[in-house]
Amino acid sequence: MKQSLTSSRHFLNVGDRVVHYRRWGEGPVVLAVHGSPQSSRAVAGVAETMARRGLCVIAPDTPGAGLSTPLFQAQPDSGDFARALLAFADALGLGRFGLYGFHTGACTACALATIAPDRVAAAALEGLPAWTEQERADFLANYLPPFAPSWDGAHMAWIWARMEEQVLFFPWSDPTPRARLAYDLSPLDRLHANAMDLLESGDRYRDVYRAAFTFRADDWLSAPAAPRLLMATRDDVLAAHLERLPAGRDDVLVLDATTDLHEAAADYLKRRPGDVLGARPRDASDRGFSSGLAWRGEQGGAGRPLVLLHGWGDDHARFDAILPRLADRRPVVVFDLPGHGASAPLAGDPVEVLSRAIEAMGLQEPAIVGEATGGLLA
Repeated sequence: MKQSLTSSRHFLNVGDRVVHYRRWGEGPVVLAVHGSPQSSRAVAGVAETMARRGLCVIAPDTPGAGLSTPLFQAQPDSGDFARALLAFADALGLGRFGLYGFHTGACTACALATIAPDRVAAAALEGLPAWTEQERADFLANYLPPFAPSWDGAHMAWIWARMEEQVLFFPWSDPTPRARLAYDLSPLDRLHANAMDLLESGDRYRDVYRAAFTFRADDWLSAPAAPRLLMATRDDVLAAHLERLPAGRDDVLVLDATTDLHEAAADYLKRRPGDVLGARPRDASDRGFSSGLAWRGEQGGAGRPLVLLHGWGDDHARFDAILPRLADRRPVVVFDLPGHGASAPLAGDPVEVLSRAIEAMGLQEPAIVGEATGGLLA
């Protein structure tokens, strides 16, 4: 069994938006665009495969998903998401790059390969949809119910059932024998991760889905574009859509195993390499990750650093109201405790984990203040 490759996590300012992204490996860059309603963690498998082939995979949370700021326009389309991805590439300092996209992410990647063919070395598009007009109307009418948290927590059960049904039925909104997929129920940890991603997106989960359902593959594929590989596993619900796409313009690949498909995608992009990222882009100054812990704050003050630790079940937002006043006089950093907020789960003694994170940030002899559990750790 192959050992998992470790990714690093970052925040990047892109205009007025903040983008959270993961990075694997070194070499020519491939931007990987996840499906919905998920985040960049969902492409870890294909990213590790590509990283082992000598590629650097950078996977942003798409706007409104994970920890990335949503787009500001109402009802953005795939072109809008593609232009946001291009702005992200600009902020990274990338010239040419490869693209990988899965389902809704394939729509974004396909659009970008057409909008900026001089910037895209090649694109591997897994499960690109080609809707009939009836399918488009049905999905827009039934697939995207508003997400509204309820006082009694009933929305939690709805989200769990929603993520279960997405694996078992297509569309998930039609839980009948005719829509039953040939998949088993996902493992609990995967269901939990998907449910958490949907919770993080909230009602903005509908934005990228709506863009994908209004995506017209014929229009995008008929225009001049960077080289594209249209691909799917044989059991992908969108594999049959490959037969609906214009023939003869693009490479097409259908395989049985996901691992084989991802190996083929890595080979395709490795043969058409983009640029190697130069200097590491400067992370956002007011948030980031240190030794697996997420932090927010301001590091520009001149006084003794102050570290704030929240209590059990909270996150950095507990101190949002007082952070600007405290940061006037000194650097102030608020950590999400292990397993809270955007921080990684606890791996070892929490005091040692926090000590490593503080040391890695170069905070010298900080004052540490906490409340509840954070107070015990302080």
